[in-house]
Amino acid sequence: MNAFKEEYQEAFEELIGSRTDEEIEPWPKELEGKLRAEQERLSLKYRIPPDLYLTTEEPIRESEFSWWKEALASWSSGTMSPEESAEFVSALDHNQFDEYYILLEVPNFLISGIQRNLLERSLIELGCGFENEWEKLDELCDALRADPTDS
Repeated sequence: MNAFKEEYQEAFEELIGSRTDEEIEPWPKELEGKLRAEQERLSLKYRIPPDLYLTTEEPIRESEFSWWKEALASWSSGTMSPEESAEFVSALDHNQFDEYYILLEVPNFLISGIQRNLLERSLIELGCGFENEWEKLDELCDALRADPTDS
């Protein structure tokens, strides 16, 4: 996802070049088409699923990777505090990354609105559940499995 964003940023800057604000406002259809084609090309190149929540926001820079790697390692081992886990999940969302895909390999747009809240709580519980043996997670998983029309 980061590689996609990096390469897309380069293509965007190359297409915009030295155009003035007046030249790009309103946004020209020709640029829109070229950028859409570039998104499709990069999505194929980096095997980005079509239902992934992926924006063209700034990528995470290499100098910031150590925090992400440490946070991901702590999250995946379940050893974060509840606050750290919530902060990590929120940081993924804030940085325009699809936290559901990164952590669960389920693209964002495949998740229903009813599931979204439960999955977010599950992501947080996965990151901090080692101490309590993920007791709270069982309840959340049962709720996710339940038929939403039953409620």
